[in-house]
Order: sequence, then C-alpha cells, then structure tokens
Amino acid sequence: MGLVSNGKGTWISKEPPFSWKDKEKALEISDRKGVFPGMLKQREFRLMMVRSGKGDGDGDGIEPEAEFQKTIQFTGEIIEVNF
Repeated sequence: MGLVSNGKGTWISKEPPFSWKDKEKALEISDRKGVFPGMLKQREFRLMMVRSGKGDGDGDGIEPEAEFQKTIQFTGEIIEVNF
C-alpha cells in the first residue's frame, strides 16, 4: 500500500509508487495514476542511498552514504533509477 496526496487529503493506494529492487540496486517509480486540478506535471526527486546502523547522530539510525546521488525529473511515466 502507498500513500497518495492531492494536497487536500491523503488516501491509500493499492499500488505503492516506489519499489526497491535490491539485486539490481534500482528504484522504480511507477507511472502516475489519476489527475487533479493544480497537480504538478513534473516533479524533481533528489535521491541518496542510506544504510542502517549507528546513524549520523540525529536519532533515526540511518546514515547517509553520500550527498544526493541522483536527481531525476519525474514526468508521470514509469522510471527506473540505478544506483
């Protein structure tokens, strides 16, 4: 299940918009489902790999491997991002 928001409320979607392919080290973002007035036609995602462990001191137990490693422009069509 994934959360989907139109800025006015949030509801649950049957299909998660993001899925991680561990073997390929790839993130898949599924295609956009539906539209609403004022929706962004394009969205920028800045991505980085993280690993669990002691963390970086902010209490979340996650340590960034680096600064943002990928910046992608999502236009609503399925995309696979390889790391």
